[in-house]
Amino acid sequence: YSTVGVGSVLWVDLPLSGPTQSSEVIPVLRSRVLVVGESDAAQQAAEVLRLCLFQCTVASSLADGRIIVVGGQNGSPHGGTAITSLFHPITETWSQGRDMHDLRWYATSTTLADGRVLVSSGDAPDGSRSAVPEVYDPATDTWTRLTNASRDQSLYPMMFVLPDGSVYDAGPKASTAIFDTAGAGSITPGPTAPYSTNGYSESAVMYTPGRI
Repeated sequence: YSTVGVGSVLWVDLPLSGPTQSSEVIPVLRSRVLVVGESDAAQQAAEVLRLCLFQCTVASSLADGRIIVVGGQNGSPHGGTAITSLFHPITETWSQGRDMHDLRWYATSTTLADGRVLVSSGDAPDGSRSAVPEVYDPATDTWTRLTNASRDQSLYPMMFVLPDGSVYDAGPKASTAIFDTAGAGSITPGPTAPYSTNGYSESAVMYTPGRI
């Protein structure tokens, strides 16, 4: 699902197999949306730009209207990539950004209040999980690792920007945390949630500023 305009939500029910498997829906240009998934068009883009097949990726909106799509699956499950793909909605074209430092499959990306993008968690092909988040600066096309904000997270962690600009890791683990993304980053323990799961199919939403 995705917000489209003020107070509107678009729900896209996609099949578990077929041309739009493992897809994401991102609003672009008012009421238009971009569906990112494993498809023939994605395959063509991958061949031209060395992009992944947009399967098991994460996507966020940039302040200038572009969409940043990072990570994804390279071959078998958990085979993460470091690829950064940028979609330009005006021209409906793709370009390649600077690679991330870590390989990430099933990561989470979060657009920050200052326009940068935080990416956290994600698995590498050897089965290891990235514990160090990194931040993308679209103005310089660079990634910065938050070496002082290392945290053992679940796949697809539920990350939300709080009113003060910090980022809250709301789950699915019971132990939550608050990230400061300035400099090399830092972490403050959050409250203990009344639930936890060990999966990565859960959902959460911020329905009003500061309430999840």
